[in-house]
Amino acid sequence: MLGLFAGKEAVSKALFLNWEQEFVWRDIEIIRQNCHYDVALSGPAKRKMRKINGKRILLATTYCPDYIIALAILTGDEKDGVYG
Repeated sequence: MLGLFAGKEAVSKALFLNWEQEFVWRDIEIIRQNCHYDVALSGPAKRKMRKINGKRILLATTYCPDYIIALAILTGDEKDGVYG
């Protein structure tokens, strides 16, 4: 459960979202597949993804007894402005 929350936080940071003003946690859904996660966006998070021409969000999580780490990578084409 905490890994999913960490994943949502990582996705919000990859999209440069301010969670107090721009979106609510329900706007980012982490869907657990067999060996990976899929990310579904709605509301302001989805609009931000479109605005920056993002193509896909890759999400990885790992944990140990003391820490949970999540990494979200936003993919897109350089010409689309994702990297600028």
